[in-house]
Amino acid sequence: MHPLSFESILEKDFKKEINKSEYKLVSKERPHISKSKLDEFSNAIYIKTNEIKNMEYSDELSTRYIAATNLSYDFLMSIYDVNTRNLAIYRFFKFPESLDVVFAKYFKSLKGARHNLEARIIGLNNNQDYYIVAEELIDFFSKYKIRLVEADLFGNEKRHIAIDSKLGMSFNILMEDRLYRPGELTNEITVENFEASLRKETSLEDIDNIAKEKLKD
Repeated sequence: MHPLSFESILEKDFKKEINKSEYKLVSKERPHISKSKLDEFSNAIYIKTNEIKNMEYSDELSTRYIAATNLSYDFLMSIYDVNTRNLAIYRFFKFPESLDVVFAKYFKSLKGARHNLEARIIGLNNNQDYYIVAEELIDFFSKYKIRLVEADLFGNEKRHIAIDSKLGMSFNILMEDRLYRPGELTNEITVENFEASLRKETSLEDIDNIAKEKLKD
């Protein structure tokens, strides 16, 4: 097995109760990237909850990053073909009936017969039910010979993530171009407010600000 492949570990750990604290399978800590650099020359596209984005990095004029901000109760799954620099990211809250259907367009777009596919799964907060996700994910990785190179799940913080279509790496986005203060990323939004934001299309930034104001009262 490839040294960076974690799917067999995840399969074993999914049988345990792993949703009580932050769960990570990584080869090294995720580097940072400032939001100003991310947005320089329109170098990133942003993905909302319940969206899928495809991107192929072909040259220096290509848009390079797909970014997901305020990731909390939702789930980010990326597939990257190292050989073609073809990236697909799916961000969702309710797990889909079929990942095959979700990523059908991506697999059709891959060129050539040989692929080197890597997956990253990021998101969720503590105590969320993951059991329905587990078996589907493992079967999906096996079916398409996808190596899991990063799992960053649960915890009590929001995540701001960018995936690089040139290198296949993930980055923590520094939203104000500085390192975060202790506790600054703590998720104060309830899952009920999160679901309401999806129904009303209220921005998560607005919901987050409302939650912080309530804590001050």
